[in-house]
Amino acid sequence: MHFKKIRHYYHELLLSHATPTDVAYGFAFGIFITMTPTLGLHTILAIALATFFRRNKVAAIIGAWVNNPFTIFPIFYYTYRLGQWVLRRPPHILRPESLKDIFHLSRGLITPLWIGGVVVGLISSILGYYLVLWIYPRLKQRVEELRKEI
Repeated sequence: MHFKKIRHYYHELLLSHATPTDVAYGFAFGIFITMTPTLGLHTILAIALATFFRRNKVAAIIGAWVNNPFTIFPIFYYTYRLGQWVLRRPPHILRPESLKDIFHLSRGLITPLWIGGVVVGLISSILGYYLVLWIYPRLKQRVEELRKEI
């Protein structure tokens, strides 16, 4: 179901009259947000950013969906490890024995997740912006050529 929605939004984007810059910014906003530990809010926050800056909301949704059930664990693992490295903290051993331990661990997890997420998000969004700025016009041109053939 998730991939059908992505495919639908992808086709909607290619058939729209959006400019490459608007699409690239929208995608970059989605990519940035998806690297942060705002689970359950990625799509909403990406749409909010795209709306606030008047950029493409569909591209923001596609960017936000980079973090999905298949990618969530690697993304959060590596952003957490990067955050630990930036903060120069030793890794936590996740063996909570009680609910109290889980809440105690969460304080030690959230700061590295945010720091690593922002760093990875900034780098990914910049790379994503330029990649989409380069790819999107080529895809649009191909779609137009196919439409003329039909």
